Amino acid sequence: MQLSPPIWKWFTTQGKEQEDAYEAAMEQLLVLEKVLDEKKFFGGERIGFVDLSLGSLSYVIPIYEDITGVRLITSDKFPWLSAWMEGFLGLPLVKEHLPPLDKLRPRYQAIREAFLSK
Repeated sequence: MQLSPPIWKWFTTQGKEQEDAYEAAMEQLLVLEKVLDEKKFFGGERIGFVDLSLGSLSYVIPIYEDITGVRLITSDKFPWLSAWMEGFLGLPLVKEHLPPLDKLRPRYQAIREAFLSK
């Protein structure tokens, strides 16, 4: 499964290229949705390796969505993935180690603008 590349491409492109990347990202997100299927974490009730591996996406995807004005993950389309993201980011251990949003958002905004200006 290649989740990060289509999400990154969606974030750093526009037009047809962005639309194609959006569709690829949605397909991959649907795979995650099906794997979660009513579970709190990917391994069940306890956080595990897959959760930690995908955890950064739960933090940056909302930033990407905010910058682009396009939602990838909605609770209507991805109820289990949305709940997982909220649950993962709500863990005290995770919350303590998240970088500040006020520093990340401008950084990602500048990255997107640099890619789009090429």
